[in-house]
Amino acid sequence: GIIMKTCLSVLFAVTAAIALPNTVTAETTLLYELVDTQGVIKEQTYTLHGRWARVDDSSAAGKQHLILDTGFMIMHVVDSEAAEFYTFGESPLHQGKELPAPSGDNATPKQTAKKAFPEPSLQPTGVVNTVADVRCNIVNEIVDGKPVAEHCMADAASLGMNPREMTTMARLIQFSREWSDPDWIAVQLKERFIPIRSRPVDGTESLLLKAVSHQTPPADYFRVPREYRKLDSDEDYAGLITGKK
Repeated sequence: GIIMKTCLSVLFAVTAAIALPNTVTAETTLLYELVDTQGVIKEQTYTLHGRWARVDDSSAAGKQHLILDTGFMIMHVVDSEAAEFYTFGESPLHQGKELPAPSGDNATPKQTAKKAFPEPSLQPTGVVNTVADVRCNIVNEIVDGKPVAEHCMADAASLGMNPREMTTMARLIQFSREWSDPDWIAVQLKERFIPIRSRPVDGTESLLLKAVSHQTPPADYFRVPREYRKLDSDEDYAGLITGKK
């Protein structure tokens, strides 16, 4: 028994030592190009750090960015120009006020709607592609038995990110689809795969990875400055990612 425990301890120590370099890499930054239904192109940068995701939009010109805490599922909408912010999301205390638990007729439309977003039905095609030098597997999104979109899905290893960063990016996609951008073409699968290219069977809307990098952002990159004024939660947070109201 003692020998077995010692062997397991040594094995665990060796495994941990081997795994360590992969867990201390710099944060992952994903640069995507989004094309809306009108053909308008913009770029968005998703910077991932542990449970935090920051979204910077080229069309906002540095005036506004988003910070999602995927532990509590709270989105901070930060206006750097006005030095103010508001939050929304799942925590019952996200506004410093205790919200009533949804039950029956008391459930708000948003709380009820959240249940209507199951993971998409994705059907593998067996085809492997490369997007921005990243390998991905092509799958079809199926609705009512018909393909509505094609996604090239990549895992954490392909993108050079650690598993927690993959979870964070997947939750950003899921949170956005549930709260602000229900029509966003992006999907995620079991917090293990995210799309690096998505396009519908019909239409112009698309999502395309342009580059992936690994740098360490400033220490305060995922924090809202203390001096910023907190506003009441804005009920009109539709289209934060896609711009669609």
